[in-house]
Amino acid sequence: MTDSNCAGDEANIIACTQRITGYFPSCPKSREFGVICSDSNPGLYILLENNGTNEAFPPFEGTNVSLKCESTRQIELEANYTWPETAGGRPYGKYLIFDNVTRAHSKRRVKCGATYIKDGRREVVSSDPITMQVYYKPVIRILSDTSTCEPHASPSNTCYITKGQNVNLVCEAESNPIPALFQWSEKYISNSKKLQILSAHVSKHDCRYRCTVSTTIHDESDSRLPLSSSYLFTVIVQEPPAVLSFTANDEHNTTMMVDENSNVSLSCEAAGRPTPSMILKATQTAVN
Repeated sequence: MTDSNCAGDEANIIACTQRITGYFPSCPKSREFGVICSDSNPGLYILLENNGTNEAFPPFEGTNVSLKCESTRQIELEANYTWPETAGGRPYGKYLIFDNVTRAHSKRRVKCGATYIKDGRREVVSSDPITMQVYYKPVIRILSDTSTCEPHASPSNTCYITKGQNVNLVCEAESNPIPALFQWSEKYISNSKKLQILSAHVSKHDCRYRCTVSTTIHDESDSRLPLSSSYLFTVIVQEPPAVLSFTANDEHNTTMMVDENSNVSLSCEAAGRPTPSMILKATQTAVN
């Protein structure tokens, strides 16, 4: 264990004044060494307080996070801590607490300050601002150039297209880290964000589609990455309704004569997708 003091103009950290304060028989992973470089030498810095957990920075969405305002001074004086920039967190003395951190907290700044009383004089110092980062899985949205194909607007995640139609599907995603790999699966396999349906047909294109998105890996040592998620939806190819047959008393004549007060049986067969609804209407022709 060493206590290093740097003036700031050293070319290498080994050139800093070092004092050995103790020895470890073995160095556990939790004993990490860090260097904070700053032009302003603020006297304060912000770190993640993991409270004995394995949580690392950036934290995951949905976790509880505490940031701690630490002093670079070897002998810390009694101080009153403030958080001029909170990024939506809850200040509690030298701590900034996030209950159930969300993606809305990401990319917002946090900054802490402290007021010291030394030799009867009041001294105010502050940290450099840091940008809050939150890891969250890809949030996927399927876009198309067809107004009827909006899986997210449909309660059943369904996309409707017309037989013979050309449709372009695009898998869009938002995440932290940023999306890096897009893959279409189920019936059609593709490693592109875009998937094209040409001349839509029921037997060929009427099926389920899945888009899977994975994020980049910023740090090879971070076993939490990459993050990935999938979106599954159904494409239904619609066929315009068409009348197949219309009969009266099992006859296909468009005009027929029947006896007054006799029974007439009418039958209409139609095709289409989805199954068309049918209404039989009677019209009366005036005879002079």
